[in-house]
Amino acid sequence: MNHGLKILTIQEQIEIALKSLNPRNVVKSCISSRTDAGVHAFQNTMHCDLLRKNEDCEYDPQFLKNGMNYWLRKKKETIRITNVLRVNDDFHCRRQIKKRSYMYRVAVPFKEIAPQTGYSALTILEKNNAFIIWRPIDMRKFMSAAEAMVGTHDFTAFTTVKSLREKNESPMRTVSIEIKLGRTALKQHNPGLEFWEVYVHSRSFLFRQIRRMVGAMVQVAIDELTVDDIQQKLLKPCLKATDTKIKSLPACGLYLSNIYYDPKDLIYTPTAKTEPDDLNPADKDADDLNSTDEDEEVLDASSEKI
Repeated sequence: MNHGLKILTIQEQIEIALKSLNPRNVVKSCISSRTDAGVHAFQNTMHCDLLRKNEDCEYDPQFLKNGMNYWLRKKKETIRITNVLRVNDDFHCRRQIKKRSYMYRVAVPFKEIAPQTGYSALTILEKNNAFIIWRPIDMRKFMSAAEAMVGTHDFTAFTTVKSLREKNESPMRTVSIEIKLGRTALKQHNPGLEFWEVYVHSRSFLFRQIRRMVGAMVQVAIDELTVDDIQQKLLKPCLKATDTKIKSLPACGLYLSNIYYDPKDLIYTPTAKTEPDDLNPADKDADDLNSTDEDEEVLDASSEKI
């Protein structure tokens, strides 16, 4: 969404949707995964602390979901909230991720396409939603290149040296890869094309790692690189400069597909209310002695309702 001259991020738009519900506190969120411009997302997660003006009760998750989606539809945003959960106060949507999955879509022709035709081979619905290769590829070599990158490796050659230095992060990553024959929205309007989906899984990724990994797979499939080249780049990466032999594919074909957590981390455990500090221990004992089973049941029912 363009507010004047500023284009808001998805995170900022969701924060505005939350503010429309008039919470008591200032809305500050944390998003689990940030993507480059042009990258799509089927799913993302974020967390925030949200206090209702009525201090005696909390927000209902379904109310939050409906309220945010109402605001987003009203503003004609292409964002939808699919689920809202109440989690423990120490939950962190980024630090507690177990695995991220990205998908890269590649359109492969049955016969060679003239590059000067641009993306006219794709329908308007597929424009900027997949990367099209101009000629047929050897899928066996494509998959062999993927197999060479599965496991724990030094992926320095599949990012930029500048990014590694700026972030001061390790280039070691453990990845798994799945390749599936995909679908298109209007198959009858994309004749002569196959859509392949490359799913790459890891806990975290380096800058442009997936786009360069799939780029290397394409290069092997069209005989610009060999599987041995890929293996050598993983074993002996150049540490002085970014490897320019590996091509980075456009952002349009990349999708954040899924984010995985330990199910236990998503279970809310209410904390027991503590006794006021000014309560005399003797008074507390007297209250315990005078309470009845009926009183305890009423207290339990009341606490469950809240």
